[in-house]
Amino acid sequence: MLNELFKLNRALVGSGFDQALQVIKKELPEMKIHRFNTGDDYGTWTIPYSWEVKDFYIKKDGKKLKDIQLVCGSLPIDKKVSLKELKKHLFYDPERMNAIPYVYKYYEKDWGLTTTGSNYVSLKEGEYEVLIDSELSYGTLKIGEYIIPGDEREILIMVHLDHPYQANDNLSGVDVAVRLAKGLKCKHTVRIVFVPETIGSIVYAYTQDLSKIEFGITLDMVGNDNTILMQQTFAEIEKINKAGTMAMSILSPQTYRKAPFRAPLGADEYVFNDPLVGVPTILFSRSPYKEYHSNLDTLDIIKEDKILETVEIVKKTIKIIESDWTPKREFKGPLMRSRYGVQQLSKEENRKYDYFFYLMDGNRTLLDLCYACQLNYDTMSKLLNKIKKNGFIKSV
Repeated sequence: MLNELFKLNRALVGSGFDQALQVIKKELPEMKIHRFNTGDDYGTWTIPYSWEVKDFYIKKDGKKLKDIQLVCGSLPIDKKVSLKELKKHLFYDPERMNAIPYVYKYYEKDWGLTTTGSNYVSLKEGEYEVLIDSELSYGTLKIGEYIIPGDEREILIMVHLDHPYQANDNLSGVDVAVRLAKGLKCKHTVRIVFVPETIGSIVYAYTQDLSKIEFGITLDMVGNDNTILMQQTFAEIEKINKAGTMAMSILSPQTYRKAPFRAPLGADEYVFNDPLVGVPTILFSRSPYKEYHSNLDTLDIIKEDKILETVEIVKKTIKIIESDWTPKREFKGPLMRSRYGVQQLSKEENRKYDYFFYLMDGNRTLLDLCYACQLNYDTMSKLLNKIKKNGFIKSV
């Protein structure tokens, strides 16, 4: 699936994105496709033109320059330009001189190409022939939506499918989303949505009923060889922040990372965290990685073990949310830890247990207690069920 997707010009609007949805639909035949027209306004945003490309090049003395790529959304051009004019429209990355950067200008009426830094600095004075055989026309923005049916409560899982010829960004997120669509079992109804980044999420937020969605999870750049990172919701008090952190601490205890909303990066989660949209949404990623937004972001850098770890962390996050409950202590004084096999050699660990049970007043959930006391959710869930059977704890 990823091999097919990687070959497509997955612009925000265009045949490449449409074909990408059809590739996913082969995996998820029941996926629904929503359609919206170029030029339609949603708040301050307007759906851009469809963008198609037939050919592009830069020639000097009749010879094509090597290592040239196209700025996404570029206007067509067929003219001869000076070196000075060319450099106004030719981009490179000064920090990665041998990489060709991924650049986009979907909302700007401009043309452009990209190249390596070493190529850029070697350009000689003279006349250059530039061809960009592209077409911008009225088209249809498309959004794929796959539903896992459950009860009235809903979960939103959001991934972006655009970024032509980039792999980890974000075919890795698509990979995780498709695996979840095939294997996720939970009580909630789950919406798995494939969008063109930002504009797709804005359109979705404006046009769909989000009233039953309790929380969202965005997946972006999750296949590279870095540790898992969770960025929190705009309002840090949201329960999903605790569940995501707890899931990472259980499945990736030595290496997981956590960061505030929009730091260090942002994706579609920031649309849904808008208080006027009202869906608290976390972002899982493995940022940063050295191949980001360049021709080096190929399928070779996606690691299957990282994909599978991400799948399990998402599943665990949802399982924690769905299994959480509110215990109330029915006994006085500290727990006899040795009776239940949790007496520790470490005084600090025993102290965590003492705080855990003294905070158990019937107003805090199991997740709240574990998060506050830095105790493993699975361990404490098993312990509380034993104590509950003895009649020393009740559920409220």
